[in-house]
Amino acid sequence: MVKTITMTALLFLAGVGAVLWLMPYEWLWIILPAVTLLLCAVSVALYWYEVRLPIGRMIASMQAMREGQAVTLDDARRDDEFGQLARAIVEFSIRNQHHLEEVRRRKDDFQRLFDMVPCGISVQDREYRLLRWNHSFAVRYDPQPGNTCYEVYKGRTTPCPECSVQRTWEEGAVRKAASTPTGRGTTGSCRPCPCSTRTATCPRLWK
Repeated sequence: MVKTITMTALLFLAGVGAVLWLMPYEWLWIILPAVTLLLCAVSVALYWYEVRLPIGRMIASMQAMREGQAVTLDDARRDDEFGQLARAIVEFSIRNQHHLEEVRRRKDDFQRLFDMVPCGISVQDREYRLLRWNHSFAVRYDPQPGNTCYEVYKGRTTPCPECSVQRTWEEGAVRKAASTPTGRGTTGSCRPCPCSTRTATCPRLWK
């Protein structure tokens, strides 16, 4: 890209110099400003088409990759610095798509295993709201989005006095399974377990 712009500028200047050399001296003060303006216009056009537009396309492609989209760049065919950068972006996009496909596959596998577990499992946050649940839990309790664990498990309107979920938040460890009335005329076994996260504060737990 730099080589192309340099050669174009040199050829243009050589042509302008030859024209000025052959022109009569009294015409120089008329032609010289026009040549200067033309040179500025050519420089701006070269910058716009050779630099600004490719950079804009690459920025757009990076934003698309951030959203998980595959990208292609016509600039990858260029034999200059921008071509090298475009090829690197396209190669990274291909690797990123392979990684996303693997993540989706593992997520689907986990969801199938999660739903195949014969006992009911729910995931809830610190406000006791149910975030996710497996098929067994849905069949047994029929939860709705926004329900809390004490509403679904016990049929209560307030948290349980001896809340195993609250103790799990405080201790940050897996608690032993304990039999507890469900409020539906049955008894269930409850074992809260903090979800593994990369932060010190666990935002949710399994139950």
